[in-house]
Amino acid sequence: MSKVQAGSPKGRGWPTSITRIEQNRVEIVGRSIRELVGKRSLPETVHLLIKRTFPEAHRLSRFNAIAFEAAVRPPPSAFRIESEHVSKTVARHLLADREIAGYPADGRDGEYRKTIFCTGRVARYIASILGHAEASADADPDEPFSHWLYRVFAGHDVVRTERATMLEALVVACMDHGFTPPSTQACVLAASTRVPWELAVAMGVGVISDVHGGASSRAAEFYADFLHRATNRGKDRSDVLESLMRETLSRGQRIPGLGHRIHTADPRCNALWSVAEETGVAAECVQASRLASKVFARVRGTSLPINVDGVVGAIVADMGLPPIVGTLGFVLGRISGLSAHYFEEVNTFPAMRWIDFSEARYVKEGTCLEDSA
Repeated sequence: MSKVQAGSPKGRGWPTSITRIEQNRVEIVGRSIRELVGKRSLPETVHLLIKRTFPEAHRLSRFNAIAFEAAVRPPPSAFRIESEHVSKTVARHLLADREIAGYPADGRDGEYRKTIFCTGRVARYIASILGHAEASADADPDEPFSHWLYRVFAGHDVVRTERATMLEALVVACMDHGFTPPSTQACVLAASTRVPWELAVAMGVGVISDVHGGASSRAAEFYADFLHRATNRGKDRSDVLESLMRETLSRGQRIPGLGHRIHTADPRCNALWSVAEETGVAAECVQASRLASKVFARVRGTSLPINVDGVVGAIVADMGLPPIVGTLGFVLGRISGLSAHYFEEVNTFPAMRWIDFSEARYVKEGTCLEDSA
């Protein structure tokens, strides 16, 4: 891939072939998010991000094996401070992991292999963080990767296939959002100085917080509280949700999972709602998440759309999983997105270029901005 000159004239922009982000539109390499969430596996979607195409079926099992190989190896002995944000814990593991630092990215599939290997490593960190390492150790490399993800997040030896599908869909929905998130921008800025993969990706993960990416855990707590109140009080669900919103706002807190800087109808929400219904996961919390924007408008007299964090939180609550699973699922998904942006930066652009992220323009690979105008 030839290098693109730095410092494109203002208004012309610079190309990316990974993700198109427009209002109410998310397309990864030309595929709408609804074509991916619940329809394609995590290894397949990682391949799309890195290689710009889906893998041939006969090669997919080999790629699954790479992720499993990474996942069964012990994690680095990186400590965790109890009160720290979990993204900081994952970032520290990335920097301490010799397995990642030593894994090559050269050759025909090198960048994909490295990304799927590191995805497996981060899944291993998550199993350790959640205390589920023993359950995940029983995974079979010949079974779908979603089954191992279920053991990682749920900590159960016996896999419930529908819930495994839901968890994988949740991770896929969080994989990338173009150059709009701070996590991507931090990673790309680091990549522009040609730091190693693990340092750039760790910088991206490190800026995931309760404001960016971590709101799904707070949303899971919010919907778990809703479920507790709805079950015990027997009131109309809409009234319970309204009461909880009013209490939350009276404490000067925001309603987690509402609002978006770009979307008025986040397309990832509909994709996740569909999978939740198809898998039978959707219950009281998912139904409440569908009402959230309407109830908020009733409370505040203004409209805010529910975002992917809100729906992820509702799904986590309906599955009875710890709220932290929301953030960890976001982090795991975003690893591959960060990796894709890292490799695009180092392969396409000169080092230390001037980067104005508002000038990024999506183009199909092999075309230029003039061709796509």
